[in-house]
Formats: sequence, C-alpha cells, structure tokens
Amino acid sequence: MNPLRLVGLLFGLVSAAVILIGTAFATRSVTHYLAQTPLDAAPEPVPATAEAAPATEGRSSAVLVTRVVLGAVGVGVLVVGVWKVLHAVHPENYLWLLLWLAAAVVLHDGVLDPLITLVRSASHRGLRRFPDAALTVVKGGLVLGGLLVLVVVPMVYAKHLGPLNPTILPGDYGARLVASLVVIAVFTALAAALVAVRARKRSRAQPRPQSPSVELAQG
Repeated sequence: MNPLRLVGLLFGLVSAAVILIGTAFATRSVTHYLAQTPLDAAPEPVPATAEAAPATEGRSSAVLVTRVVLGAVGVGVLVVGVWKVLHAVHPENYLWLLLWLAAAVVLHDGVLDPLITLVRSASHRGLRRFPDAALTVVKGGLVLGGLLVLVVVPMVYAKHLGPLNPTILPGDYGARLVASLVVIAVFTALAAALVAVRARKRSRAQPRPQSPSVELAQG
C-alpha cells in the first residue's frame, strides 16, 4: 500500500476516534455539570420534600436525553467512518487496515492511556484547589492536544519523506501543529478558569450546615 494512502487512512481513523472521544467527553461534562447544579438557588436550605422530586426527575431526563443524542451522533459518525473505509480501501488491503487498527489499540493502551493517567495524577496533586469540573476541562484539553499530535505527526513525517506529488501535502504542518496546540492551551485555560469561578460562586451561594453546638447556642 502507498505510504501516503496509509497516512490518509490513519488520519481518518484518528479523526473518527477524536469525534467519538469528544462525544464521550461532552457527555461526561454535561452529566457532571448537571449533577453539581443545585436544585434551588434560594439561600435558605430547602427541606427534602416531595416538591424536590420533579426537579430531580427533570434533571435525570435532561441527562438521559443528552446521553441519547450524543450517543446517536457517535454511532452515526462510526457508521459513516466504516462506510468510507469500506469504499476507500481495496479488499486486498484489508490486512493492512487490521494491522493499523491493532497498532492504534497498542498506541492507545501502551502510550496515550499511560500518559493520560500520569497527567491525571499530576493534575490532582498540583491542582487540588481546583474544582473537579475545571480539572475535567483541563484533562479534555490535554486529550484533544494529544490526539491532534497523533493526527498531524504522520503528515509531518510523510512530508519529510517527500511525496511524489508535492500538491498532496503542501502545508507547513509542524508550524500549524504548534499554533493549534497553543490555541487549545489558551482556550482550555480560559474555559477552566471560567468553570472554576462559576463553581466557587455556586459553592459559596449554597448554605453551609451548622454544627450541633451552634444550633444549641442559637436555641
């Protein structure tokens, strides 16, 4: 198989993986955000009564609808990707496709997943004061940047080899990769800061339970 065709195939597979992982991340983020949203914004504590049940049911319905919609989008993208692969790859090259899929699994389980685990551990140790929602945004930015590197590095390598047709890879993909990583870092930092500020304001607005000694003193 032509090396450039392999690069294109890898690009398509990783792009599909980016969309699927992004869909899963969006689902987890929305679920986490809805789980942290207070049922009532009033400053006084609301007793647990039957009136809170509709709000809880509405939140559960919103989470379920979000998961179903994002899951349907992911399945649709997966079906389109499989259809594209079956029409773009000749049957005699299916063995190479299986090898690339196996290499993708090895790359994910042997390289990307351990790196994400290390980053997650380091972020929990170094950013303990950050809310969980902000840490989730940071992890999402790191995963997106890592997947972007996996997509662009084969293109940089293919251009370094020198394609037979110079119009196939005409861009400066190394510089574009650096610029894209900078943009992802900036937007991730801004989003994490915004989420952290909102989470802290929400936590301050929630009433703090009084200790029994304080309640006895007030009584």
